Amino acid sequence: MLSLRHRLLRSEIEDVMKHGKALKGSLLSLKYKEGSGKKPKFAVVVSKKVSNSAVKRNKVKRRVREVVRVLVKDGRVKGLSCVVITNRDILDKSVDEILEDLSAVLNRVVA
Repeated sequence: MLSLRHRLLRSEIEDVMKHGKALKGSLLSLKYKEGSGKKPKFAVVVSKKVSNSAVKRNKVKRRVREVVRVLVKDGRVKGLSCVVITNRDILDKSVDEILEDLSAVLNRVVA
């Protein structure tokens, strides 16, 4: 599970959504902004467009949060505030496929 110190607050999410830059991957989109601290912060958004079933949406959120936890633990992300917005194609994907896509998107941010 992603620790609380790496999660965005509602006010921070609104700020990133309004003033952040956007990148798109095949499974998800990323809105990001340079954070004020050294710790990366994330939020995951899974809308009803992805699935009407809350169970499926929560499963997707858990998978994406696990991917983010791994990336933060490995030190691949530093000082960014990010909102991960998923799309429908993510429903049947494994954690490894999500990790690959999010890593590719984050590499474009760092580069």
